[in-house]
Amino acid sequence: MSDNSPGNADTTARPADDNALLAAMSHDLRTPLNAIIGFSEVMRDGIFGPLGNPRYVGYATMIHRAGWQLLDMINDVVELSKAASGRIELQEDRIDIRDLVTGSISAARRVLMAAGLIPDVAINAAVSALRGDPGRVKQILTSLLSHACATTPPGGHIIISAEDAADGGVELAVTDSGSGLTEAEIGHILAPAGLSGVVPRHERGEARLPLFLARILAALHGATLAIASQPGIQTRITVRFPAWRSMPTEGDLPEARHASNQPSPTR
Repeated sequence: MSDNSPGNADTTARPADDNALLAAMSHDLRTPLNAIIGFSEVMRDGIFGPLGNPRYVGYATMIHRAGWQLLDMINDVVELSKAASGRIELQEDRIDIRDLVTGSISAARRVLMAAGLIPDVAINAAVSALRGDPGRVKQILTSLLSHACATTPPGGHIIISAEDAADGGVELAVTDSGSGLTEAEIGHILAPAGLSGVVPRHERGEARLPLFLARILAALHGATLAIASQPGIQTRITVRFPAWRSMPTEGDLPEARHASNQPSPTR
């Protein structure tokens, strides 16, 4: 006879169970969050008439913004869980860098507007195209933009740049004039086991989840993420794609890679 008492229950966590639980929790959290975001937007914009005291508009704006921030965090956690369990498979295609940057700015429009920031773009005219998963590479860039917006005050500067690297690869970078990262934070974000610890937070409370996600998605492409920061002055986060990810600016996707110099991406 089996003993099903709590003291003898099998508490060993299984990845499949964890993923199912996370999926259920994210769904249950998104439902009320969508209501909070939607109704606070209605109140903020006065769809059914003015709220009366102008302070209410400010409160509704703060609720709306906080709801989106929480929803973004939930989405990041779900993506991190997929990556940690090896459930992300790259759907590779040719990526035009200019289209990538334009699409990423559009995807990050909400957080850019909320932060009162307009990014500058500096793309080298001769930059190569990339071979990779268009959606995931855009996710990398939007994650870097999200982090820059969280740490850069209104009136600050964000620059998106792209150029060919000396080794034949492609470098994408986001530079901001925000509060920056300490050496300890950088070490934690870049550590191989960084996700196992507590996610470091900025003094204003923003989690570094977007940077963890960008780092992991970059690694799936065989790329590296490097951070150079002078707190309070400038932070530059660079994603370096290897030479075998580089493609001519125009032309068809190559039929195959040469194993000698183009390794398969890690999944």
